[in-house]
Amino acid sequence: MLSLTQETNNEISSVGSDNQDAITCSEILDTLKTLKHNKRHGYSGIISDHVINACDKLAVHLSLLFSSLIMHGTATDDLSCSSMLPISKGGNSNITSFGISRAITLSSSFGKLSDCVVLNRYGDHIGTSHLQFGFKKNHSATMCSLVLKETN
Repeated sequence: MLSLTQETNNEISSVGSDNQDAITCSEILDTLKTLKHNKRHGYSGIISDHVINACDKLAVHLSLLFSSLIMHGTATDDLSCSSMLPISKGGNSNITSFGISRAITLSSSFGKLSDCVVLNRYGDHIGTSHLQFGFKKNHSATMCSLVLKETN
């Protein structure tokens, strides 16, 4: 058991030193600064402020978690879980009508954080079309909606 404990501790201490895929604590802390405040996820009850204002030890644990997920090529169900909520298309719309609402998806705070870390690190290497709006810096659904409205 002592040998197993020592081997595990050696593996943990080597994360980030020689492995290019390891997510560092500084990457987590930098990404935390970019998250929007007071964003809520209905599934877990954790809001973004819980993660943003947590102590730096959380960044250590998250860097180990995200690094291991990348190394093993998997993601947990909690990171990919989201809630879809209907919202009205217009401020004066009848909210009881079926066809006048659209859905928004609320992702978990940790899922959003992991997405941002991966996009910050590998965003320049992801081949995207100039017509694509998602997963690009300074692009949002607002731009997409504007283009859609202008083409009608």
